[in-house]
Amino acid sequence: MKLTPNIKMIGKVTDQAKEKALKAFNNVFENPWEVPNREKIDHTKTADQLSILKFINEETNALMSELGVEPFDLPADRYFIMDKDNFNKQFETENAAGVSSDLSPRVGILYEDTISNVDFSMIAFHETLHVKAMHVWELREEDGKIATKCVRHGITVSSSHENDLKNNKYQYFGCLHEATVEWVCERVFSKILDLPELSKEKECVHSEAFKIARRELAKKLNTKEERIRWIRHDNTPSTFVYTYPKVLLKYICEKISIKFNDKYPKEEDVFREFIRVHFTSDLVPVIRLVDAVFGEKSFLLFEKLDLENQRVSAAHVLIEFEKKRQEMSLEAD
Repeated sequence: MKLTPNIKMIGKVTDQAKEKALKAFNNVFENPWEVPNREKIDHTKTADQLSILKFINEETNALMSELGVEPFDLPADRYFIMDKDNFNKQFETENAAGVSSDLSPRVGILYEDTISNVDFSMIAFHETLHVKAMHVWELREEDGKIATKCVRHGITVSSSHENDLKNNKYQYFGCLHEATVEWVCERVFSKILDLPELSKEKECVHSEAFKIARRELAKKLNTKEERIRWIRHDNTPSTFVYTYPKVLLKYICEKISIKFNDKYPKEEDVFREFIRVHFTSDLVPVIRLVDAVFGEKSFLLFEKLDLENQRVSAAHVLIEFEKKRQEMSLEAD
């Protein structure tokens, strides 16, 4: 199995420049540069974690193959488990449990959030999906050198070099992208629990004591029980995230399934089209589906989803989608 990802190079440069850039990216994935003092800052993976990562690689590759996308391997040594200080420094992030890098085949996992195999598995699965998403890089010649910028990452669309230079930076559909990735994680959770490495966790999750504890914790936190996938030793929850954008996405898939029931009998069948976009960055099929149900340019409503204000923005966008759907129904009558 290859180690190089599915990358596209675009931009007003020569074909030779694109080939050179693609070769450079592929080389990074095949031969990643070393991280100084890795033996000191990267926690040694347990046998369970190595086995879980093998499953994640195989499961994500199987999903890619099912959708007609060429898979590639992400070896276990591409995952870093670090204490918070080293994690934030190496991956230049804060307040995250996991992170992936566009410029290298690396996944960072916060050690403090991987005490249980449940947390480790779900964080690693989420970030692996991000690494295996389609990345579209725009190349631009600047002062005799080639500058690169990722303008597509799965469903996410970012501004071009030209727009950036005009002080018109933007990023669209990032929240929809995260909701798509997390819905895949939600769907695979039962498979994760079926792994031998999580046999104790599975027994716990299905116990009456856990169900009672989850019910009480959900009530205390004013959240839905099904959001809580695990309860840590300090009685804090491990939850599925991007809940509200995910609710919106499920609503969209449900309405598309109703209208095009012959092709998409269930909402999950529609959702596969969004997963396909994650791996191809080709938004056209889902744009056509959404607009066919909700009206012309309805897909652009997803731009209004806000990662910093997910609950409120998703609620407002849901109302707008429903309003447009009703208008479509009136026009049809």
